[in-house]
Amino acid sequence: MNSHNMELEGLKRSLENVKKQLPVLALITDRHASIKNYVAKSEPTIRHHYDGWHVVRSKNIFAQFSYSFKILF
Repeated sequence: MNSHNMELEGLKRSLENVKKQLPVLALITDRHASIKNYVAKSEPTIRHHYDGWHVVRSKNIFAQFSYSFKILF
């Protein structure tokens, strides 16, 4: 089993266990397509958001910020 499959399987198991104790209203994950698809199709009542760090990193905003910081100081 590769890491992408393991991440999806871990999410499924975790949601199953948590939902036994608490209602799950929102979920924050990184941007794996398999997780996005699973939540959209299998858990439509859960609001799915992306982790801000992964969004920033994917857009290379961190590098742009670092460059701007060097100019200012």
